[in-house]
Amino acid sequence: MKKILLLVILILSVLVIFFLYINYYLDGKLVEKFIEDLQGEKSFDDHPQGQLIKELRELGITEKLTIIKRKVTFQGGKTIVGIKEGEHQFTFQLIPKRNDNYKKVIIKGIDTKIGLLLEKKGEGNVYHYLLQGVEGREFTFTSPFDLKLENFDIVNLVIVGNEIMTFIPLEKVTVSKVLSADSQKIMGEIEGTFSLDSDVYIFGKEERLYVGQKKVDLYLKNKTVIGIVTREKFVPNTIRVLISDSSYNNIFHQQLQLYSDGDLKIFSKLNEGEITVKPNKRVQFKLNSGKIEVVVDNISHIFSERIYLESTGKIYLTSVKRGWNNSLTPGYRGNFEVFTKDGKMFLINELNLEEYLYGVVPSEMPVSFGLEALKIQAIAARTYAIKNIYSSTYKNYTAHVVDSVLSQVYNNTLEFPEIIDAVNMTKGQVITFNDGIIDAKFFSTSCGYTANSYEVWDSGGKFPGKVIPYLISSQQGILVKYDLTTEEGFKEFITNKNIRGYDSQSPFFRWEINMTNQQLTKSIEENLRNRYRAGPKWILTYDNGEFISKEIPPNPLGELKELQVVERGEGGNIMVLDIIAKNGTYRIIKEYNIRSIIRPVCQIDPVKLIRSDGSILSNYSILPSSFVYFQHNFGERGLESVRIFGGGNGHGVGMSQYGVLGMIQQGYTQEEIITHFYPNTKIKRIY
Repeated sequence: MKKILLLVILILSVLVIFFLYINYYLDGKLVEKFIEDLQGEKSFDDHPQGQLIKELRELGITEKLTIIKRKVTFQGGKTIVGIKEGEHQFTFQLIPKRNDNYKKVIIKGIDTKIGLLLEKKGEGNVYHYLLQGVEGREFTFTSPFDLKLENFDIVNLVIVGNEIMTFIPLEKVTVSKVLSADSQKIMGEIEGTFSLDSDVYIFGKEERLYVGQKKVDLYLKNKTVIGIVTREKFVPNTIRVLISDSSYNNIFHQQLQLYSDGDLKIFSKLNEGEITVKPNKRVQFKLNSGKIEVVVDNISHIFSERIYLESTGKIYLTSVKRGWNNSLTPGYRGNFEVFTKDGKMFLINELNLEEYLYGVVPSEMPVSFGLEALKIQAIAARTYAIKNIYSSTYKNYTAHVVDSVLSQVYNNTLEFPEIIDAVNMTKGQVITFNDGIIDAKFFSTSCGYTANSYEVWDSGGKFPGKVIPYLISSQQGILVKYDLTTEEGFKEFITNKNIRGYDSQSPFFRWEINMTNQQLTKSIEENLRNRYRAGPKWILTYDNGEFISKEIPPNPLGELKELQVVERGEGGNIMVLDIIAKNGTYRIIKEYNIRSIIRPVCQIDPVKLIRSDGSILSNYSILPSSFVYFQHNFGERGLESVRIFGGGNGHGVGMSQYGVLGMIQQGYTQEEIITHFYPNTKIKRIY
């Protein structure tokens, strides 16, 4: 029995040894072939470590591989390979993996690591490198070599064990100024446009990029940016304003005409020439086969790239008219840039933020409100501007803001000494909430209540939007609390002419409009389709028992029957309105759409808007606010007219400018007024 058992053990031992040898032999052949392929031209695109192999090949590491020894294991053979660099030898493993459908050699013990080099120290013959990885963690590696790397560069290191063997050079481009940046590309002022890797990461003084940011290093691999280092803290004291045409109809221009009261230099930063223009000499810009033609003294100059204008004085834009009756030729501080995009010509005014406010504050608030009110407006306007500089809403146009109500109105009037004083006295001051710059919404006049921002605007395509804790509905000097969410409660409030609040002295505190069925029908039909095309999800049509987004037909109303308020916000503003007519019923969502569709305008029979001071305005361009109550007048043939009782002027969110004036007159301080309109906020100087 013992002999049989020993024989079995012997046979099994032989089989195991034979099996191990076969595996050892086959694995050895597989490894040898793998090394041969590495040192040849075979593609490893289907290999799980294809990118690592490609990098090792590019560095010439695969050509230096030598087999040091092999090991036999129950899982197969392991091959120790080495690379000799100077007097130091680095070793790692090649491990074969074999089954019926899979024959690969896996490289273990060598890898690449991309990150920001934070610190390099030399101790004797060993160098220590502190690296910040993509995920934010810090790693320390040693190396027998001084790799001649600079701190705060993004590097791609080849790591063997915990030692750095070498590094993979990355192409580095320093961007002088960021003109545009998103998740796919970045545009440098001089350097051009670069594609970003899907996993690009940013190190340095800022964790993201901003339009106008300077000294930004791009690290490229295969012509694609894989890493970015911001070399300095971004200070939002310069703003880039997209200049609209006359009446703020478009943000592009068919042609531009201008002059300067100082010496004017027109040039390209890509060496396309330079033109010097004497003071008060007229210059014209126009498109010519996709390029920009500049005409001075009847001599044409063609530029294919962005054009820069610098002057020792102001630049006056004669092709654009501003002011309440389009009688003002606006003069601009700072510099101009003219460029083309999608076959259209655009104009940017880049200037110091404080000087920008010289043109914003008087365009947004009457100078007659006095210094204290103007100082508060300056702080709010600066806060709003800086918030937009950080968000760079208009980055696709290389700008931060536009010069119209889409941002805040700029340069629509002359500068005044009082305005300059108000801006200078509040230099760098902004409003913050939890140490972040707030979205400082402001408007002309409240009806006695402000609105919740989430009941006015959507967030990410959802309405009501996201609650913003410092943009909430509140009473504006009104002593009696009203329930403004119901038609009865709002009617009682808005039709009461004896109510007084902070905004009472504004002629828009209360107003009335009477529109006939014909006037209303014409206004609605002229505007309904345009608003649908601007935002199809907010203009719905009643169809088969539900409201859906649907193209507006040519004759949408036929006969107007009723305006039915579906939902009001806490402050009384209409959030949802149904327009009921013979040919269809339409649901209008959000206050701007309501105000844009129910416009008190009729060219055939002008509509009169009667304000609380008795003044009358004809064909006012938009419904002043959505704080309105509709009183229907029905006759034998149906709806004859609608009387609109309204209050306030503007969207109704945040700071009311007439409310500021009223609170100042009642003795409130600057801080009290700002925290009233923006609860739980603080004033902070950021530069």
